[in-house]
Amino acid sequence: MRRVWGCLLAAALLAVLAVPARADVIWEPYGDSFFDAHRDEMQYVSRNFIANGKAGYVTLWDVPGGSGVAAQYENGKALHVSHVYQNWALLDVWEEAESGGWEETYGWTPLADLSLIYDCLSFIEEHEEDIRSYQDEFSGYDGGAATLNFYEYPGAAEIKDQVNLKDIGDAFVRDLAMYIDLVFTDEEGRTWGYVPRYMGCRECWFCLDEPDGTDFPVREVAEPEFILPREPALPAAAYAPYVLVAGTVAVTAGLLVWFYGRKRKECP
Repeated sequence: MRRVWGCLLAAALLAVLAVPARADVIWEPYGDSFFDAHRDEMQYVSRNFIANGKAGYVTLWDVPGGSGVAAQYENGKALHVSHVYQNWALLDVWEEAESGGWEETYGWTPLADLSLIYDCLSFIEEHEEDIRSYQDEFSGYDGGAATLNFYEYPGAAEIKDQVNLKDIGDAFVRDLAMYIDLVFTDEEGRTWGYVPRYMGCRECWFCLDEPDGTDFPVREVAEPEFILPREPALPAAAYAPYVLVAGTVAVTAGLLVWFYGRKRKECP
């Protein structure tokens, strides 16, 4: 009986491993008391935006409506939004450090100071009525392509990712079909498949009729109105803690002067 149960358990594990992995590793600010206190109110986003503040730059605060400045960026910089809390966006920024390697900065900025970069999800939202579930449209492909070109959306100007099909063997057609969720037919009759995740490519499309195609018409997408960039200036709120400390010091010094001055007068 133990041997039978062992075989059943092994079969179950193999079945689990055979299912395509779709889970995201969700980034969170480690040890952040505000995030932890409002965790249930956070909306996970994980999309890219462009800095587009009214002042010509955006400011990252330590907490929504706080006074501590984590960083500032001129308009036009691409920024990754991890979560949204009410009307505030939590940005997670990785930049190359002067000493080498990479350093992380995160902070909050009003969502109104950011413009979403048109992406795969934007396309799905815009063309929701024309998108259908995958129904084996790719099953008849003969496997003649040498490469597989992924795009952010059908008609995107540039290739997002590329897979060398010779490196993954003849079984790629069967495996790839397991990852296709949605299908879209463009204005010229080409069929495109949406893949949430495959071989390192996340949330992308490829042409089922021409998997290695590169000469597709570029789709025009709506672009937001951008505000000209300006060199960031530290907001007045950022000076508040320093003003408070300076004021406290000044008041304390004044009281000490008054107290000791009075003592001298009282002495005979």
